[in-house]
Amino acid sequence: MKTVTFYSYKGGVGRTLALANIAVYLSRFGQNICLVDFDLEAPGLLYKLPEFFSPDAKQGLVDYIYEFVETGQVPSKIEDFSLTAKKLPDSWGKIDVIPAGNIFSSEYWKKLASLDWHDLFYSKEGEGIPFFLELKEKIFNEINPDFLLIDSRTGITEMSGVCTTLLADQVVFLITNNRENLDGSRQVMRGLAKGKRLVNQPPVKFHLALTRIPFPEDDDDQDIENELTGNILSFFNEPADELQEQLYIPGVSILHSDREIELSETIRLNQENFIEKPLSRDYLNLFSNIVLEEDIMPGIKKNIDHILEHDRLLPEPERALIELEKIAEVYPCSYVFEKLIDLYLLQKVGNNKILTAFSKLWETNKSPQKRLLEKLAKIVENPEIYPDLGKSHLQMIELYLSYEPTNKNYLERLLVEIYNCVEDYENAIKYSIQILKKNSGGKESMVGILSSILDKILDLDKRLEVYTKYWNMVLKFPLLKAHLIETLFLAGHKEKIPIIWEKKDTSTVWPHLLRKNGVVCFAISLMVTLEDDWIYYHSEKFLQQAINEEDREMVFQIGKVFRCLDRYTEFIHILPEDFDDKQEILDQLCRSK
Repeated sequence: MKTVTFYSYKGGVGRTLALANIAVYLSRFGQNICLVDFDLEAPGLLYKLPEFFSPDAKQGLVDYIYEFVETGQVPSKIEDFSLTAKKLPDSWGKIDVIPAGNIFSSEYWKKLASLDWHDLFYSKEGEGIPFFLELKEKIFNEINPDFLLIDSRTGITEMSGVCTTLLADQVVFLITNNRENLDGSRQVMRGLAKGKRLVNQPPVKFHLALTRIPFPEDDDDQDIENELTGNILSFFNEPADELQEQLYIPGVSILHSDREIELSETIRLNQENFIEKPLSRDYLNLFSNIVLEEDIMPGIKKNIDHILEHDRLLPEPERALIELEKIAEVYPCSYVFEKLIDLYLLQKVGNNKILTAFSKLWETNKSPQKRLLEKLAKIVENPEIYPDLGKSHLQMIELYLSYEPTNKNYLERLLVEIYNCVEDYENAIKYSIQILKKNSGGKESMVGILSSILDKILDLDKRLEVYTKYWNMVLKFPLLKAHLIETLFLAGHKEKIPIIWEKKDTSTVWPHLLRKNGVVCFAISLMVTLEDDWIYYHSEKFLQQAINEEDREMVFQIGKVFRCLDRYTEFIHILPEDFDDKQEILDQLCRSK
């Protein structure tokens, strides 16, 4: 049984309403809940749950304490002083409340006024501490809740001390942004931090919730809110005079102000489509900070199983989807996202939602089930969604490849295409090289793709880093070697070209260099650099080939070569009279001198 106390140094901060929302949501996950109203001077817990309880309780905590003080005997049954919610859905957990008592009866106030708290706790015969510890034990044995939620009295009193120090595992401090609240709450928290606990009790955990903050309407408002929460966190974590009092608060939850709640208090986390309200999301955030995943997971699984029951899913698929999305909003764990993805695929909700769910699954679990990875692989085959793919989706495909699927070669080529599309050239090149290393078909096309990817790396030094990384592989393929030579030339590293140039390159690499539009002048300069006269003796062969292929652009480029070799007249005679645009090509060559 986890015990969480909700405390505030001053009233009017929404403490009881926050507790009631957390209680209802815990119940929705199949957790059994017991609530105790310790705010005896101003009880209001039952008022926050009008759907399940009437405010006119017959007996409660005050009567329980009074009977012990008067008789010296602990009442035999806690159920005589508690209420059980009757109208809960079957899938919910039980909700029990130990109210303060019958506040409409004068007897309640007489009993409360007669209780001597100082004598109960501080006299020689005072049995306050064992009495309240036994109360907690009776709640555990008789009601057996998964969570005990205590609504504490405000300020510094014996009752608030019982709620925060003696009984609680965690204390949620609700504060507003004023100096009185901040100073008082920090002093109470520091006092609890150094307070003595029983031998078997671990230190109390603290959660801080800042309330009544206007909802940010724009980025400027959000910046102001972030600065405020940062300042408050720094204030609470300031160095204390005593090391035992030092606080280590990890964060601040926000409960924004809500006009609807101010006009009429309601339990938000019990409503349909509650997630659309900012304050509802705030309650969910607070909920996830208070409740650990391992505590709630059995209830989550039970709730999801109920949502996905065949008899419920078929007639109301949209309702099931909404309920499952709500659970995923609160508890972003792999189990929930796996179920959500399955339901998304079943309902064919659209790729955007499915891809978002996969991203969140990856955030929570870097080893999702193989069957889900296989389904993602099928989704990413659609080129239309490439721009929507994030890093997480591609990392999951890479993980799927490690399982050696039968379509691995296809998926690797698909990754090259996707990484190229999303401009992640580093990974596109990596997978291109992996494919080229294999003794499989399609190498020629992959070399062409890799060359086009390298062209997109405009920073020549970075492009050369890629060549250096995959040097041996690059030199195996004439097109890639031509690309490397061009890059070295353009980057001003002409002196390095003769080191890698081989005689056979004039027949394998040179044609690729020559066919790169706009770099013929570079190619001629390159041949001069290499002191290779091969171009002089083979230019006519290239020209004839371009003529046969009716490649006008290539004819023009080779015409430049002939002109640079002082063979322009020969070029004119070789070019047939009936070649398309012959005169235009000649005119263009004259203009390009």
